[in-house]
Amino acid sequence: MLVLGAIVVVVVAVVLLVVLSGGSSTHSPGTTEATRTTPATTPTSTTGSQARVVAQSNLNPPAGGTSSAKGVAFVVKEGSAYGIILEAAHVAPNSHNAYAAWLYNSPSDAYRLGFVSPPVGKSGQLQVGSPLPANAGRFKQLLLTLETQSSPKSPGAIILQGPFTGVPATG
Repeated sequence: MLVLGAIVVVVVAVVLLVVLSGGSSTHSPGTTEATRTTPATTPTSTTGSQARVVAQSNLNPPAGGTSSAKGVAFVVKEGSAYGIILEAAHVAPNSHNAYAAWLYNSPSDAYRLGFVSPPVGKSGQLQVGSPLPANAGRFKQLLLTLETQSSPKSPGAIILQGPFTGVPATG
């Protein structure tokens, strides 16, 4: 599990490099294009195995929302372990509430992957990586929410959402 955590950190760094370097000449200076293709390089862990991106999901505000936030999530795999990297731009800065990433089927069937740390600053950008639980493949959506409680039992206000794919269903 520690190796996957290290891989997630390396993949986040590679994805950030791709996102922050522009990767395309079609967008305006000062903007970040949230929908990217798979990174060209695949990081190698200290054990010699390779983590690879196995799925990408574009994340958008809920229908009818007015937010300009956009995001992308990459599911990565090393051996039999899966992880996720979520990046977003144009997210409102937060100071006393927290953003959280969730796997989601319904309000009563959701799994919190974790909180975004550090808080989102004036840049409006965030990135977070997390190992995925063994049963992740049974979830259909990925959410980024704004949470007002320190231990929410169900997702708060949805900021971004998208399909969750790339992990086989188990059980």
